[in-house]
Amino acid sequence: MTFYELVEVLCEERGVTTKIMAMRIGVSYAAVRNWKNSGAIPRWQTLIKLSEYFRVPRDYFLDFKKRQTIIAAMQETEAQEKNEGSHVVL
Repeated sequence: MTFYELVEVLCEERGVTTKIMAMRIGVSYAAVRNWKNSGAIPRWQTLIKLSEYFRVPRDYFLDFKKRQTIIAAMQETEAQEKNEGSHVVL
């Protein structure tokens, strides 16, 4: 699940669109589209606004960001290990 998908689920639960949510927390809809299109994660100030808007703990989004960082690092390590293992020594 991407960050945007997480926000989208919270919006659906709250009965609002992502556009309305953006307006209510004071971010541009272009920024929200960027979360969707590029997989970007907003700055911590926006994460705090989101947690307050959705009434979830602040670490709800921060933990997501941390998980994504850890997953990316693990994927990079796996890719490096595959590349190292694909070299044949004669």
